[in-house]
Amino acid sequence: QLRFLDEPASWRAALDLLPVETNILLPGLAETRDPARVCSLMQERITAPEQSVSSHYLQILTETCIRAHFPQPIPVAGSSKPKVTVGQIVSTTPDRSLPTEPADPEAAAYAKNRQAYVESLLAKSASALAASLAEKQKEPQLTAFVTLFEHARQLASTDSQPSTPAWTSSVTRQFVRVFPSADVARKQHLLSLFASVAPPAELTPLLEATLDAWKPGDYYEVVHSAIRSLNDVNPSAARARLIAELTKPRTWLDVQLLDLLPPAAVPPMDNALIAALAVDQKDGGWSPRLRMAALAKYATPRALPRLKAIYESQQDRCQPELAAYFLRVEPTYAERIFKSAPADMQSLPPSCVMRYFQSVPALAMHPVFEKYLSSYLMHGIVGVKLMAARILGKYGSPPAKGPLWEAYRYFHEYWKGKEWELQKNGEGVELELELRNALARGTNWLTGETELRIIESLCISGRCRLQTQEDLRAAQAPLRLMIHETPLGLQGSIGHYIGLENLSAIRAKLAQFPRGTEFVLQAHGRQARLAALELQRFNWARGFKIIAAPR
Repeated sequence: QLRFLDEPASWRAALDLLPVETNILLPGLAETRDPARVCSLMQERITAPEQSVSSHYLQILTETCIRAHFPQPIPVAGSSKPKVTVGQIVSTTPDRSLPTEPADPEAAAYAKNRQAYVESLLAKSASALAASLAEKQKEPQLTAFVTLFEHARQLASTDSQPSTPAWTSSVTRQFVRVFPSADVARKQHLLSLFASVAPPAELTPLLEATLDAWKPGDYYEVVHSAIRSLNDVNPSAARARLIAELTKPRTWLDVQLLDLLPPAAVPPMDNALIAALAVDQKDGGWSPRLRMAALAKYATPRALPRLKAIYESQQDRCQPELAAYFLRVEPTYAERIFKSAPADMQSLPPSCVMRYFQSVPALAMHPVFEKYLSSYLMHGIVGVKLMAARILGKYGSPPAKGPLWEAYRYFHEYWKGKEWELQKNGEGVELELELRNALARGTNWLTGETELRIIESLCISGRCRLQTQEDLRAAQAPLRLMIHETPLGLQGSIGHYIGLENLSAIRAKLAQFPRGTEFVLQAHGRQARLAALELQRFNWARGFKIIAAPR
């Protein structure tokens, strides 16, 4: 009811209520019959201590002020010129096969002036919000930090604005003071946003302090975000932290974070790792799985006799992390472990087999385990085949393409001429897509146009054909190399290889391409742009051609 009253008292009441029912009250303000007065009121309220100013608030403010001061041009009666319509600018690739009409000078002038007005309005609003931070109440203050960091991140992704607003330093200093007292539910989001805009000199001390402040019983999300961000800006400091956590009796470290710590960076520490496992296997131990995973990745071959004795002393012989160590150090012993699990290809595998699938590949991969996985591509249960295909696509070596091609062709022959029947079988379509994705987008091999055409010719389902056609378009030279920031760090894609999980994965995939390959590089966000500069140096050394994507 308040939304539709549309008079000064209701405008002020709506702003007082924010952030309650934001998605009702803010659109109501945008639909006002008096946009000039609402525009002025929303600008005045930005600095009020109790006023919550979110990015949505600034969006509605902008829309309302545009209605007040930049209404759409109205065509003259009888004019053949179309009405000017200006919306959000979207980055697209023009279709050069279609003729283009010359730009309307009036429309171009309107768009240019309107864009200048929007940029000026947002700059003034952000500056006013930044200047009022010290006076803001706690909740509006935290919301303001989020809004300012999102605005700074947006500026950093464009060339038309300065990448560092004048208020950045003062906002950074205030955030560092306020962050420790922020509520836990918002800390991870606040920290990830701050990491996306703060310079390393300001960011690193806060990340280190966040790691120092953790204690058992605290939530893990914030400290995990902190170590990932520290790894982005200062890998050597992050690795030192991770090494120290490997043997601590109480730690925030988990198995997934071991991906940040390459074995080459860890000094020999067999005794300490084995001692930590012994402590954790007692009653009340912290995480035996973490200690075993650390041994799988970092223990030296000299630890083999002791780890065999530990493995054989376990009541539960299903220890995938120790199996991964044996796979790396003594593959024949690991092979005996895998074969000890009964293999009935027509019934659901024992839980131990599924635990091998889930844990071993990320810790150690070897032809022995690859062969073991490949045998399950012909399992009688679709879900098992699907999982085996997914793992081989992500972790398998180039020889794994052979069994994947065999399974894919077998699928084609089985379902050939039965597309409508397959469409009713959701599980079957998912298996086809998983086999297709493993072949077309495998982590450790390149799949060029010729093989993609073969994959397309063997597709049964429409989804398979559609995805392969998308891959074929993305695989055309020059290849698009994209890097973007996410709450989990930098991610990217190269041509049709999407979902590259970090900068190391992007670099590893690039290394597979031949000299002379051409790439169009596009980075979104400050950290992504810094990473792009590093990748350019890496690419030049390999003889690649880099083209900056137009903005």
